[in-house]
Amino acid sequence: MSDPAGTAIAVLAALGAAGSFGVAAALQHRQAQLAPKSAGLSFRLLARLAGRPLWLAGIVLAALAYGLQALALAFGPLALVAPIVATGSANNRSVATIGATSASGPNASARACMP
Repeated sequence: MSDPAGTAIAVLAALGAAGSFGVAAALQHRQAQLAPKSAGLSFRLLARLAGRPLWLAGIVLAALAYGLQALALAFGPLALVAPIVATGSANNRSVATIGATSASGPNASARACMP
């Protein structure tokens, strides 16, 4: 029989990981969108992004999410943790919708939810 406290820790850590992954992806995506298009895919672009505090916050949140996922797996089985962490992509779309600016037009929220 499984330990209820361990299961609760696993679920809470997995939810924290899912949320952190989602917010991290949204922060990094937004900062990459704001980068000049002329930079293309280059080391210069990476250097510019590394100078942006919100992009770096996304990196830190992603690292935190990996730690929370490891904690969740230490207390719960993969069959429990993986589906919960997978909700991070749905959370990512929710955060992207909230972050859509009204200056982008009336359909900005709908466009933010599309892949």
